Amino acid sequence: MTGAHHSATRAQGPAARALRGALLVPLVATFLVPAQSASAAQPASAAQPATVVQPEAETAPIESAVDQIVVDVPAVEASGDLSAEGTTPEPSPTTGDDVAAEVVADETTADGLLETPVVETDEFALLGVTWPDGDDVTALAPEVRVRTDGEWSEWIAVEPADDGPDAGTADAASSVRGGSEPVWVPGADAVQARFAATETGGPEDLRVELVQPGEGTSEASVTTSSGAGDAVVTTAGYRTGAATTAAASGALLAASSSAPQPSIVSRAGWGADESLRTYNAGCGTPEYSSGLVGAVVHHTANDNSSYGSPEQARALLRSIYAYHVRSRGWCDIGYNFVVDRWGYIYEGRAGGIDRPVKGVHAGGFNTGTVGVSMLGEFTSVGPSNEQRDAVARVIAWRLGAYGAAPQGRMQYHTLGGENSRFPAGTTVDLPVVFGHRDTAFTACPGNMGYAALDGIRARAQSLTSYTALIQALYTDLLGRGADPSGLQTWGEQLARGVSQSQLVATLTWSDEYIDRRVVQAYQTVLGRAPEPGGADHWRRVVRAGVVALDDVPRYLMASPEMYAKGGGTDRGFVNVMYEQVLGRPAGAPEQAYWADQIPRAGREVVLTGIWVSYESARRRAAVYYRTFLGRDPDPSGLETWTMILMGQGESAVRTGIAGSQEYLDRARSRF
Repeated sequence: MTGAHHSATRAQGPAARALRGALLVPLVATFLVPAQSASAAQPASAAQPATVVQPEAETAPIESAVDQIVVDVPAVEASGDLSAEGTTPEPSPTTGDDVAAEVVADETTADGLLETPVVETDEFALLGVTWPDGDDVTALAPEVRVRTDGEWSEWIAVEPADDGPDAGTADAASSVRGGSEPVWVPGADAVQARFAATETGGPEDLRVELVQPGEGTSEASVTTSSGAGDAVVTTAGYRTGAATTAAASGALLAASSSAPQPSIVSRAGWGADESLRTYNAGCGTPEYSSGLVGAVVHHTANDNSSYGSPEQARALLRSIYAYHVRSRGWCDIGYNFVVDRWGYIYEGRAGGIDRPVKGVHAGGFNTGTVGVSMLGEFTSVGPSNEQRDAVARVIAWRLGAYGAAPQGRMQYHTLGGENSRFPAGTTVDLPVVFGHRDTAFTACPGNMGYAALDGIRARAQSLTSYTALIQALYTDLLGRGADPSGLQTWGEQLARGVSQSQLVATLTWSDEYIDRRVVQAYQTVLGRAPEPGGADHWRRVVRAGVVALDDVPRYLMASPEMYAKGGGTDRGFVNVMYEQVLGRPAGAPEQAYWADQIPRAGREVVLTGIWVSYESARRRAAVYYRTFLGRDPDPSGLETWTMILMGQGESAVRTGIAGSQEYLDRARSRF
């Protein structure tokens, strides 16, 4: 006899009775969560190191250089004459050996502006204007022009920067200079500045900062990194129920994200000089929030056409880093991540590639947020598709580690800041992913960059496994996509610690799922829809605990209607059971054996014996693999799940497999 006969004859005692709750027609597999290999169904492991792009050969840092031109802007009297006082610039002691020139803006133009003489310099690539912290140079309206390849640029307005450190951080203690946004001018070898005439003139120690990013190239390959330095954990300045609570002391471990992790160019990959992290007093050790609740999108405000290759993008990044540290006095580059127009994601501030390090990107809103800056200027031109997608991917990955939904909103308790729209102590309602202009007096990230935020939020949301998992489970269990309410509700529950298996158990106890299972059982077994009131009847008896939902197909199979499909004979009935349950006709000995059992034990017992057979369970397990995992089963996995199906029933298979890492990974790829 065949395997079905032998397995059934071994399962006639107490074991068979225990297995009856697991009976289900295999062709009804479209409303079950699939089985998979034992190894694939293990719980998700602890957080893994972040994948980053490291240099393949050259690992030495690329040293940058900063030269400072100290500029005196004299006061202009009401008569239009320059004040005789203050026309001899004196550099601050903090300038050290970086002073390249000391000039006076004492040349009056026809427009009434004050110009400096032209300053010939070594080649530089980025410039900015800085001044002592607390001074205001807005009335001076500084402008610069540079010479490149013998040609002078147009005059460029230099706007005060719109970022700054949070109060109480090492960056705030170290920061000694106010400053403008940096301007990218690669290949320049001369500079001139001009200012509006005012009755007060410029502050002492006003400087034009010239940055040379250094030269160096490296081929990149993928490796891993888990951040840098020991952590200093501080309480984040926000109020939310979704934040991860950090330990009171010691290193803050990386959180496992619910979104796929993108490749990232490491600091070594773009040539960061790590010695700069201790350039300013009190710096060198990363400071961490207790979690992440939001993301701030910026742009660097550099001309999009001014960098023409990834290597130039990395040189620009090194220049911004040097300007932030050596010219502004910060502990590190301000942004957590930077994204160029080709979609390369660069690790910004050290120690924060997979941990919530505090940046200097949105004063008063740095704590508990990740700052992602698009390399370029997006006032009239939008970021590239690759740039937008990369921004969404890194945001989804970082926020996914802390249960923050990219399309959600939050209540943020701000620490205030010099350029903040909100005073310290204000609780601000914000999108979880917001633009810098939402919290600061700035145009950042530009009109077109700001317009791209809705798409970035939607893309990031789709990348989080909460959304992907919910969509996959709704599709596989309910046969439809998740509605917005379901996405929000279950996303919040998953963020609070509800497991995948618990979500499966709840969904499969819903009226919608029960009704769908009953309808599919009728269609698969009897080839028709339920009679009027049939679905309601089965829902009531299932909810009352009289019949297990997985047993409904068995009751239908044992019905007179099914017996009639076999021609009204015992042998015909046995053959119909074999065709539907095992996908093959019954052999003559099998027909004779089971037909002989029917008059003595009844059709239901015979049906039970066929359904609980090893052959039946193995076939159903294979269907689960193909339907839900999109692949054929591996031998060991098929054997494992066959035995689980026989020993523990369908509910154990559903909750176990839907809680597996393989199911989660496939959900991410599907949605």
